[in-house]
Amino acid sequence: MSDGYVLRQYGDEVQEILDDVQQKTVYERATPSKDGLMSKEDKSKLDTIDNIEADEELTLEEIDALLNF
Repeated sequence: MSDGYVLRQYGDEVQEILDDVQQKTVYERATPSKDGLMSKEDKSKLDTIDNIEADEELTLEEIDALLNF
């Protein structure tokens, strides 16, 4: 037997849960040209950082430029 909690809902309580799930906010994936959960600008920055080689060394100025600081 589990030491966890057992939740029991019946009838109207189950329907309320299902209604809440159906009304949840759904975010599209962000792309470099379309906002989603993050802005398209942030997605572009993330993609740029993701494409940097692991052994590539960047200066602080280059990092600031990538992040638009």
